[in-house]
Amino acid sequence: MAETDLSEVVIVDEPLTSSNYENWKVYMKNYLSNLNLWGIVNGTESKPDEVNEYNTWMTRNEMALSAIKTSCGPKMVPHLHGVDSAKEAWDQLASMQSPEITQETSVALEIQDDDDDAVPETQVFTCQKSPNRNVSSNSSFGEQMIPLDLYDEDTSDAVSEVEESFADAVIRLQKTVRDRNSGWCDDKPDYIRFRPLYKALTKGDWRTAKEIIEDHPEGLRANITSRGDTALHAAVVSGKLSTVKALLKLLPPEALEAKSSSGDAPIFLSAADGSTEIAKVMVKKNNRVLRIKNQHGFIPLVISILYEKEEMFCYLYSVTPMEELDPEKSKNGASFLLGAINAEMFDVALEALELYPKLAISKDKFGIPAIFLLALKSYIFPSGSRFGFWQRCMYSSCLCVIPGVKDLQEKKIKHVQVLELLKVICSAIGHMTDEELKNGKVYDSMLVAATNGNIEVFMELFNANPSLLYTSTTASRKTLYHQAVMSRQENIFNFISSMGQRDIRATHKDNSDNNLLHYAGMLPLSSLLDRISGAALQMQREIQWFQEVEKIVQPKYKESLNKDGETPAEVFTEQHKALKKDGEVWMKETANACMLVSALIATVMFAAAFTVPGGNDQSTGTPFFLKTPAFTIFIVSDAISLFASCTAILMFFSILTARYAEQDFLKSLPQRLIIGLAALFISIAAMMAAFGATLVIVLHNSITWAYIPVTLLASVPVVLFGLLLFPLFLDIVLSTYGTGIFTWHKVYLNNNE
Repeated sequence: MAETDLSEVVIVDEPLTSSNYENWKVYMKNYLSNLNLWGIVNGTESKPDEVNEYNTWMTRNEMALSAIKTSCGPKMVPHLHGVDSAKEAWDQLASMQSPEITQETSVALEIQDDDDDAVPETQVFTCQKSPNRNVSSNSSFGEQMIPLDLYDEDTSDAVSEVEESFADAVIRLQKTVRDRNSGWCDDKPDYIRFRPLYKALTKGDWRTAKEIIEDHPEGLRANITSRGDTALHAAVVSGKLSTVKALLKLLPPEALEAKSSSGDAPIFLSAADGSTEIAKVMVKKNNRVLRIKNQHGFIPLVISILYEKEEMFCYLYSVTPMEELDPEKSKNGASFLLGAINAEMFDVALEALELYPKLAISKDKFGIPAIFLLALKSYIFPSGSRFGFWQRCMYSSCLCVIPGVKDLQEKKIKHVQVLELLKVICSAIGHMTDEELKNGKVYDSMLVAATNGNIEVFMELFNANPSLLYTSTTASRKTLYHQAVMSRQENIFNFISSMGQRDIRATHKDNSDNNLLHYAGMLPLSSLLDRISGAALQMQREIQWFQEVEKIVQPKYKESLNKDGETPAEVFTEQHKALKKDGEVWMKETANACMLVSALIATVMFAAAFTVPGGNDQSTGTPFFLKTPAFTIFIVSDAISLFASCTAILMFFSILTARYAEQDFLKSLPQRLIIGLAALFISIAAMMAAFGATLVIVLHNSITWAYIPVTLLASVPVVLFGLLLFPLFLDIVLSTYGTGIFTWHKVYLNNNE
């Protein structure tokens, strides 16, 4: 068989050189392991004594050695001459990865006698590496180098100088090796040259970073990234407190004020990340960083509250000079106030307003005042909090202190604080001129409050300046009345209506000749509709809105045409086609599901009436337990369940066969659904009562203890049905038979008195 020429075999992708040993080692180890030769190389398969085993071992050793030599580059092969062991070759290559100096190095030294006229004598000192030792980047000159030809005792000083000079050469060699291993490039920009430093610092590898800094001290202050970050920026990003502390020892205080190209000093990175301990050591080194500003003009305190880092904010708030929040000096005070509102730290916002009252009407860098932000955030006020029935009860009582509802207590405290904050801000707005109101976005805040249904902000602004009620949009001339109807905000609409001149306000038209009833006919945003469960109930609420607004406009406006030639009724029909269809589908699907359950109950209860528990007397046909209370309960429950389920079937069937006109969604369809759901609930409850009575009859003389658990288990389906469907049932009842959506303005009138 022909012998394979190993020189032509490709073992690794890249032959071994002086700079790729680590990659080569991985490839070779995998290759030798696949050939089952790795044991020869790492020494686990030692040379055997037995002849046959020795021959086999030698063959495998030659294969491994040949593979190693074949994978070496031209400059590495000479180092393996005379090596006949694969393990020895592997170890030799591994040892060569520590940098070596040449086998013999000569240094010429000129020695000058005391006589100035004497000719300098040149002597040569030769140094060579110690036997079996390498000069590593971590070795000292004295340990690794042995001076050989020291010719004269009188030249001891000269020899000492040579040793020092040679030691410097070795140190430079070590630096060169470290630079080479780390990919250092002297001819590249700083952000490329110091990339190894950036990597080491971001990983928190201070040992490597320190070596690079010692070799290149300029890296301490250089821009080591393309973004202009310094070494301290990178250390702060790592989040390693020990690395930051070690680096700060090498830096002067002013280095902490260095900014990146984005205008951020290291303290800003710490403030945004919430690394409080890192911020503390930087402030201790240089407290001027508390006043430094980024590209937006923000100080670190503002950054911490904008990023909602509570612990960091508390620290910076305790050490930052409060004059930095003065609205006369910068926008930091306004930004701080808005940040506190966003973070729902209303107590902090009140403290800032107490210190600088002008912050109430100041705008931040982006032109946003505090009142505008409050108008946007309706959910931070009581009217915007969506509580369930029990939550509302506990919120309005003292039960908030009970464990488990502590969050309600905290929310109630925040509501008190934000209402106090609103009053302070609006008291300042009451003294503003019309021009100041416009520039301060107060008119815009009024429109935003009307759109979001933020009745607290709306009322306080009105109390501060009643003329704000005449606010309208500049572009379309929409009034607050239009906005309230368009956004389906009954609280705002009721409040405006309670202020008088309702009929006059209802006559106003916008630029497209849309009157108030046109806006009632327009479909609102889906987010507003989603507050109501079920497309059918959404359609019902839309019809209620249209009819209520129709009551307050003059008759001529009911047929008024807009610029598109449409009456309000036509606008309503056109824009509610899809919602009407969705409501029909929702009603039919609900009726189908409920009718199926009702039919099953009716079938079972009808059969149960003719198969009484305990059996009948064969001669008279009279049930044996006819006169027992349990039998009476069974018969009554069975009859109730049967009649109720039949009623439910009829109601749900009528829903399936309805015509589904617009007006049907107002009363007809919801009434049928209410009756059907109520009848279904009664039938299920009666069925479980009949089942319990049956078990009592059957087990009356044997397992009497089973009555209680059976009764409890029988109540489980009834309770579950009630819990799951009661919210929907209650919504339908209140929406259909409730007091209406335009009756709550009396509450607002009483509050204002």
